[in-house]
Amino acid sequence: MVRATAVLEQPLGDARSVGTVVIGEILDVLDERNGWYLVRPPAGGPAREWRTGWVNGGTVEPMRGGAAAATVP
Repeated sequence: MVRATAVLEQPLGDARSVGTVVIGEILDVLDERNGWYLVRPPAGGPAREWRTGWVNGGTVEPMRGGAAAATVP
């Protein structure tokens, strides 16, 4: 693990951070907007301090089935 990726309240680089995800973590993608993904932790995963948030599309790798994996930014 080199570094974590911020999960933000809004799809803006200066938005408030609501949490973080680590490299390789799988997320459910709910929406995409201008290079940002609205994500949530997958069902059945560990409890989080956040329920949904935005990650920069450059920090995740889209996967089939509406999922994304965090990558090195």
